[in-house]
Amino acid sequence: MIHETLRFYPPLYILSRDVTEDVTIGGYRFKKGDMILISSYVMQHNPKYFDQPESLIPERFENNFMKSLPAFAYFPFGGGPRVCIGNHFAMMEAVFVLACIAKRYRIKLAPDHHEVTPLPSLTLRPKNGLRMVLEERAAEAFEPGASNF
Repeated sequence: MIHETLRFYPPLYILSRDVTEDVTIGGYRFKKGDMILISSYVMQHNPKYFDQPESLIPERFENNFMKSLPAFAYFPFGGGPRVCIGNHFAMMEAVFVLACIAKRYRIKLAPDHHEVTPLPSLTLRPKNGLRMVLEERAAEAFEPGASNF
């Protein structure tokens, strides 16, 4: 689920790079010193690489799906020598936080939830936040060996 969420709403949705040598990409000519903008949001919503790109489908990342993608078709934390140095920690933290919350609570959209509208700021985030309802799980759900989901 985390990979698909990062595909759908990458936190770093656009980044800039300086061109280090004259190059032509996709028929466009860039000169040394030009600055180009690269959007992980646009790339990760490209139907050439992602079937049904406007749908959240967590299962798409099963069975080593990322290995089937060309380089930089999926890059929620940037890539290359300037990749986010905290990307591995962020992924570990996301799994840990999600597991801790899901162990104690069921999470649902609030009945009066609104449409999620992306707000492009320094990072991409929901314009009006996400209204959620937490339902505490029964105490036996916390026992070792109990089904937590």
